[in-house]
Amino acid sequence: MGFPVADLATPRSGSIAVTLPGGPAVAALAVGPYDLLGAAHAEVLGWLAEHDLTPAGFLWEEYLVGPGDSEDPAAWQTKLVYPLS
Repeated sequence: MGFPVADLATPRSGSIAVTLPGGPAVAALAVGPYDLLGAAHAEVLGWLAEHDLTPAGFLWEEYLVGPGDSEDPAAWQTKLVYPLS
């Protein structure tokens, strides 16, 4: 779980603060229940390979619409972000 902050944050017990790198990235929007995220990641990785792009080795997910927003899993939206090398 992550939260953007305007200034350096002091982590509380059990959490860490990191700064995500700037630079080029590929982002995709996965719509549907969380159990489909694995297939969405595989699709993005396939697209990256087809376009000769190399992910930087880490990624993150942003949960834009989830269970707290909609009871319908078909409406959930997750942004997948792959920084590039």
